[in-house]
Amino acid sequence: MSKRSYGESLSHGGSQPPESIDSPHMLPINDLLSPSQVQEQHQQSTASSKKPRNFIATVACETCRLKKTRCDESRPKCGLCKALGLECVYNERKSSKRDHSLSLIMSTLHRLETKLESLPLTLSHDLKSLQGQMLHALDDAAEIGTPERSSRRVLQQAPLAHPLAHDLTPDAAEPDDFEFNERTNTTDPTGQVSISFSQHGVVLWPGARKVLPKGLLEAHEKLGKNYVIDTEMRRPQLPMYICPFPTQAGNDWLEALPLAVVKGLSDAFFATFAPFTPIMDKNFYFALTLGAAIENGFGYTIESCLVLNVMALGCLAVQAHREGNYPLSGTRSAQFEPPEWMDVIHEDPPGLRFFNEARRRIGFLMCDNDLQSCQFYLLSSYVALPLWELSSS
Repeated sequence: MSKRSYGESLSHGGSQPPESIDSPHMLPINDLLSPSQVQEQHQQSTASSKKPRNFIATVACETCRLKKTRCDESRPKCGLCKALGLECVYNERKSSKRDHSLSLIMSTLHRLETKLESLPLTLSHDLKSLQGQMLHALDDAAEIGTPERSSRRVLQQAPLAHPLAHDLTPDAAEPDDFEFNERTNTTDPTGQVSISFSQHGVVLWPGARKVLPKGLLEAHEKLGKNYVIDTEMRRPQLPMYICPFPTQAGNDWLEALPLAVVKGLSDAFFATFAPFTPIMDKNFYFALTLGAAIENGFGYTIESCLVLNVMALGCLAVQAHREGNYPLSGTRSAQFEPPEWMDVIHEDPPGLRFFNEARRRIGFLMCDNDLQSCQFYLLSSYVALPLWELSSS
């Protein structure tokens, strides 16, 4: 007996397939539903077909672990240990990497929260301390009798709303004179002696006046109050010409400069100027700044400007060693011995060729305001005299 085909079964009264149904009232349910409803119905059927997840113990007792059975984690005894009358022991749960990360995050947040809560108190304390220092400085200026007394008097007549806005600038009606107190035994209410920490004010210290000869003190009194500034202003401006070393080297003489000259002048600078004016770090200079300048062929970079200023000051240091007959740094002699490159300092003033090369390059770096630019201008103030004359020349 042979089986009938699918078409014969339909012709003999069998059920028609869904595609052959023409009546709109006999369409399948999936055709009547919208796509979203069909998808939702499919998700519901899939979810209902999933089996519920079995309970997984977080920390099983030792008995359940040995027997490899599911532990219900009941305390103090689980169900299996209670039924068997055994001792139920739970091991401490080992912390995972996630627990470590969460604890670290929570501790960091707690630390930041503590700092933020204490920030207003810290700012308030700092403001009060600054206010007290400014008021104390104004009181001292009024007692000593310096030109700041006029500014203190103006502030008392027209007090400002905020104590931090006090102006320490002397009154504009005062003459343009840099005066300082020459009384040596001026004491404040606490009994402390007020002294000047400027270089030309060291002579006025009580301890210095006791050890210095009277002739020096008399000569100092004849010089006047502003003799330092007057001496600097009377000096001529530095010339702008550049004398190569050696003379036949031409315009590219810096690239042909021996490394022994660069290192010798740098060592002389750090042995003479750096201990008293620590503007630059010696290790950083020799490790990075000097290498960057030499690698670029003393190009138009701030590192080149710094190295050139250091060498200019090194020439002054070598000249000072020669005049005082002191040995250079790194030599074993007890007196000054001229190095092989001694001719590099033979100009007036010594080191001018290096300083003028630095002045040529800094013009292209005038807009920089980083730490190295600040170091350059501080070093320039030792090479040349008033810095405002340099910028205008």
